[in-house]
Amino acid sequence: MLEKLALEMYARGLSTRDIEDALIEATGEVILTRTTVSNITEVLYREFEEFQNRDLSCFEIEYLFLDAIYESIRVQFGIKEAILCAWGITKDGRKVLLHLSLGNKESYQGCT
Repeated sequence: MLEKLALEMYARGLSTRDIEDALIEATGEVILTRTTVSNITEVLYREFEEFQNRDLSCFEIEYLFLDAIYESIRVQFGIKEAILCAWGITKDGRKVLLHLSLGNKESYQGCT
């Protein structure tokens, strides 16, 4: 349960130190250290790498859409960054997320 909470907090932009501090503040004792949180969050990175490097040849893409969403990645500084998304629509009408990457804007260079 705590591991899932730590992953959620990390995915929402908290640092490993912030997560450790938040749990101490809530409970009064060290429940997860920064090192433990780092080990837990490594799972997200490995899953993302697997997603980025997976074989896409199994998808019969009819349409390709490139778009960006802007997220507050560095919330404490109020900075939004573009996350470039590549979506495919398959022959049977399914929508498939093909790729994600950080980019500074929706541009030809960013999308290529």
